This record gives sequence, C-alpha cells and structure tokens, in this order.
Amino acid sequence: MTESAVADATIASIAKPAIKPARPHFSSGPCAKPPGWDASKLAVEVLGRSHRSKLGKARLQYAIDLMRELQETFGTAIVLITHDMGVVAENADRVVVMYAGRKVEEAPADVLFNAPGHPYTVGLLGSIPHLDQAARSGARRTRLNEIKGMVPSLFNLPAGCSFAPRCGLATERCRVEAPPLEEHRPGHFIACWHAA
Repeated sequence: MTESAVADATIASIAKPAIKPARPHFSSGPCAKPPGWDASKLAVEVLGRSHRSKLGKARLQYAIDLMRELQETFGTAIVLITHDMGVVAENADRVVVMYAGRKVEEAPADVLFNAPGHPYTVGLLGSIPHLDQAARSGARRTRLNEIKGMVPSLFNLPAGCSFAPRCGLATERCRVEAPPLEEHRPGHFIACWHAA
C-alpha cells in the first residue's frame, strides 16, 4: 500500500467512526445511556504533517475539519501531537510544549504564541516562516532561526535541564538542577530558571 493510500485510509476511518456502547449490556433499563454515550472516549489518530507522514496539505485540512466536526458533534476534546506550529496556532486553545519527554511550557495558545517563555518554545516559534515579514522587508527569503545542537537521547539525558546543552541562556545551575514547572503568569507555566 502506498503512503498516499495509507493517508486516504486513515482519513476514511475518521469520516465514519464506529461508535458503540462500551458496555452493550447497559443499553436498556435504568442504566441506559443515549446512543453515542461513550463518545467522550472516542480516539481519533491522525498522522500530522511530519517527516514521517507525507500527509498533504489538502488531506491534513480535511482530517482537521473532520476532527472538528466530531468534536462539535460529540462534545469531545482533541489532543494534537505535532511539531507543526501552524497547525497548533490554527487549532489549539491550550498548548503544552515538551522537550526530551518533559513538559517545559504550558499556556493558552494566544499567550504562548505572543509571549513564549521557554527558550525551546522561542526557538520553535523562530523556525516558522513568516511570509508577511518577507514581503515587508522585500527579501525573497528570510532566514529561519535554528536550534543548534542535537536532541539528547532519552536513555542518556543530561543532568539538570535537558535543553541546557542547546540553550544560549544556560548557566551552571541549569546544567546541574532541573527547573520545576511553575506558573509565571496566570495560566502560563514555564520550566526555566531564566523565564521572564
């Protein structure tokens, strides 16, 4: 099966999910639940635009539209796991940024995109192309920021903050002591000794 066929099959499975009571023997009587009562447990998996999926823009948008429709129909939440910050910006209400298996920042989407607090989040957002800035500056191509260094192995994490070897703000404390995830502003949690 080609990657394109796999993507089509994935989307088709989202379009017609089978929703059945988790406990069919409770379909009637005093414990009866309305049809689709277990919809809160509905799990939809879509391989987002990453180096592994090759899901085209049109297919990705179709999948996201289907997830939104399911969300509205059944009143469920959607958890998107992706590196595509454009998808996050357009679809998330709240964002959790993770690095090396650890939560480093959590905030409402608008707050995170306008005032990122963790250096890794700043780096991620700096790697997004901004066509409006390129148009204003007259440049044909703007240079994107890159986060230097390599992601550490989860089997051999450095002491202290896992991002310290790649962080321009890192101090000796960062290399020795992992910062706790703390609320720096209402609803905005950051795990960084240098968060403003």
